[in-house]
Amino acid sequence: RLLSGTERMILVGGSLMGMIFFFVFTRIMTLSMTRSIDALSVITFDLAQGSGDLTKRIHIDSNDEIAALSNNINQFIEKIHTMVVASTHTSQESSSMARNFATLSNDVDKRITEERDFVKKTKELGDEMKLSLEETTRNASNTSEDILKASQTLNLSAQEIKILVSKIQKA
Repeated sequence: RLLSGTERMILVGGSLMGMIFFFVFTRIMTLSMTRSIDALSVITFDLAQGSGDLTKRIHIDSNDEIAALSNNINQFIEKIHTMVVASTHTSQESSSMARNFATLSNDVDKRITEERDFVKKTKELGDEMKLSLEETTRNASNTSEDILKASQTLNLSAQEIKILVSKIQKA
C-alpha cells in the first residue's frame, strides 16, 4: 500500500523536522565544544609562547571531558603561578641579601684599609722612635764617655794641683 498525500507530507515533514532538529542539535554541540576548545587553545597558546598571564584561567561552562581537561590545566597553571610568585619572592630576598652582603663587604674592606693604614702609621712611628732612641743612646754613650774623660782630666788636674800646692808649701 502506498502512502496517501497527507501521510506522505507528515512523513516528509517529520523527517525534515528530525533533520533540522539533528542539525540544530549538532550545531549547538559543535559550537559549545569549539568554544571550550578555543578558550583552551588561547590559554595554552599564550603559555606556550612564554608570555602567558598566569592569573588567567579557562572559563568552564560545561561538565564534560573538555571541562575536566580545562580544570586540570587551571590547576596546573595555579601551581605554576604559585611557584613563580614564591620564586620571585625568594629572588627579591636573595637580591636584598646580596645588597646587604655587598654593603657589609664594603664596610669590612674600608675597616681593613683603615686598620692597615693605622698599623702602617704605628710602624712608621715605632721606626722613628727606634731611630730616636738609638740616637739618644749614642748621645748618652758619647756624653758618658765625655763625662768620664772630663772626670779623668779633673782627677789629673786635682793631682797636679795637690802636687803644686805641696811644692808651694815646701818652698
